[in-house]
Amino acid sequence: MKNFSEFASGVDRLLREARFREARTRLRLAPTAGLTRSARLKLAALYRRAGLSELAVRILFRQVRNPPPLTPASQEEQLEYASCLSQIGAVEEALQILAPLPKTDGSVALTAAHCNVMMWEYAPAIENFRIALGFEKEAYQRYVIEANLAAAYLAEADFAGAETCLNSLLALEDSSGFRTLRGAALQLHGQLAILQAQWPVAEKRLALAKAYLGTHPSHLQGLLIDKWRVFSEIIHYGDTTKNRSQIEGVRRRATELRHWETLRECDRYEATLAPAPELVGRLYFGTPWKSYRQRIAHQFPVPETFRWQLGKGKGTHCFDLDRARATDGTAAPKWQKVAHRVFLALCHDFYRPLGLAVFHHLVYPNEFFNPYSASNRMYQAVFRFREWIKRAELPLAVEIQRGQFRLESARRFEILIHRDPAVRQTPRPLEDLAKRFPSQPFSAKQACGALGISRSHFNKLMASPSAQTVARLGKGKATLYRLMIK
Repeated sequence: MKNFSEFASGVDRLLREARFREARTRLRLAPTAGLTRSARLKLAALYRRAGLSELAVRILFRQVRNPPPLTPASQEEQLEYASCLSQIGAVEEALQILAPLPKTDGSVALTAAHCNVMMWEYAPAIENFRIALGFEKEAYQRYVIEANLAAAYLAEADFAGAETCLNSLLALEDSSGFRTLRGAALQLHGQLAILQAQWPVAEKRLALAKAYLGTHPSHLQGLLIDKWRVFSEIIHYGDTTKNRSQIEGVRRRATELRHWETLRECDRYEATLAPAPELVGRLYFGTPWKSYRQRIAHQFPVPETFRWQLGKGKGTHCFDLDRARATDGTAAPKWQKVAHRVFLALCHDFYRPLGLAVFHHLVYPNEFFNPYSASNRMYQAVFRFREWIKRAELPLAVEIQRGQFRLESARRFEILIHRDPAVRQTPRPLEDLAKRFPSQPFSAKQACGALGISRSHFNKLMASPSAQTVARLGKGKATLYRLMIK
């Protein structure tokens, strides 16, 4: 690309002026062939800021995961790649990249803070944002960090800290070119007033934010402002027909804009209106992040199990997800390793469909995400899952839309999920064998058939510590096994 510096400056200006659609169009059309390594790094950062982190991961993958022998990935490349991974949901892999890097480095702390936010861990996010702020010299980046720090303070109910950060952002003038930042600060300022129960002040601040940004119903900032206006009325006025109707309107818009965290928060605020065990169960068991579940458990009583209902109609067919069998024993498919991991992954988050990177991590947790091969591999895993549910005659289906995966059902179907982490794990094949062969010996072939696993997988199972309760009878091909589980 000729004049890359001029192109990058133009896109940077569009992003600062909140002209995201125009910036994304330019970035999608930008040729990447022949770019220097430093230019690819800058382009990846622009991709991320424009919400195109999938493209950023592709352009940096070989530099970070498979670099030339004599030019390993620089710390800047690793940081940008980790930041992009977190944006597409691969937070665990991003944290693995960050782990060996010095935590006293401002850029490392900033990337770690964004990972913390993705996992709803705002206390460590605040610490990391403050470290990053201490290192940052460039004015625009300092303002960005302060905006994120203010949001983290609000999440932790540290109103004084939030006020301090917001005051500097609200002092920005329109001519500064930081329109996006000032608009975000206005919205956060309204949120601060809501959490302090300053209702008239909150209403004025949110109205000012909406007028300043000129938001359209199809814009995300407009959704966030209206969301907090509705939450304000819920906190202030409680359970009213108007509030019920308004929160449904926010849900519809959040679904249209695919802003899944707004859907999650709508359920949380609605659950405060009246006892709602179904909403609480959905929030707790349908959220993958430990910190958020702790918030829910602190705010509401949480049951030990939850039945997640998919589809509509009559019937009470229920499948125990964690033990991989039907609760009534009538439709228990043979345990199949990849298929069950796919099943677990598709129940990972009830609100947010699985992006490719998240899906890959959940099914293959010990492997790096490869943006060039992951798609084909995950489609093969979904094929195995579809074959599995077909044999089991379960009414489930996997919907794939915009490269994201979601579990659906053609009719009413319930999935039983346990709160106890000792139960919430992969299936227990030895228990299944004990039920199939309670007293009689069995061969490796019989065990593989009963569990639906390969011979190599059975050999690994017999070599694991859990197989100490298995007695071996004979040697070689004639070896039989007997379980000593009472």
